[in-house]
Amino acid sequence: MADYSPRHHAPLPDNTALLRLNVLTPKDAALMVMTDFEKIKVETIGLNVSIDQALEKMKYTGVRSLLVVDDNEAILGLVTSYAIQSEKTITIAESARLKHADISVEMVMTPKGELQVMEMMSVRDASIGHIVATLIEIERQHILVVEHTDNDEVKLRGMFSMSQIRKQLGQQPGLELTPAHTLAEVVHELA
Repeated sequence: MADYSPRHHAPLPDNTALLRLNVLTPKDAALMVMTDFEKIKVETIGLNVSIDQALEKMKYTGVRSLLVVDDNEAILGLVTSYAIQSEKTITIAESARLKHADISVEMVMTPKGELQVMEMMSVRDASIGHIVATLIEIERQHILVVEHTDNDEVKLRGMFSMSQIRKQLGQQPGLELTPAHTLAEVVHELA
């Protein structure tokens, strides 16, 4: 800490007003609600870790989903707090005669082959409403965003989460969205 010196500070003034963030609307840019892995560290977990440990990591890091990776950091799937806390874990425990603590991430994750992605190029000019409509159409709570590099590699660039979108639109996290047929219905559902 030798390279850092304290900055000027003073007591909080009596007339300090609370600054509130403007609530976003479905018309706002999709990039405003994307978790951008160039700016925020992607949280990962191993395949054979228990779901209890995965849930603890989610709580500790403040996320609701973790990318499941192997020892070489290749993506194997996605595990969410919803999947961990769903009835699926009870079914797995009963059918395999396992204790809850013995259920692994692999048993409840969405495997790589079932994950959906969007191209960063199509996200750049999309609105939040477009992303919500996409998530509703594919009946998922998350969608990954990939970007092609100059040397023809595909890199994971970010993720959209319905719960994060709801939060940023001022909606309750537990609100269930039903499939809609038009963007107008999606906007009405969110309003």
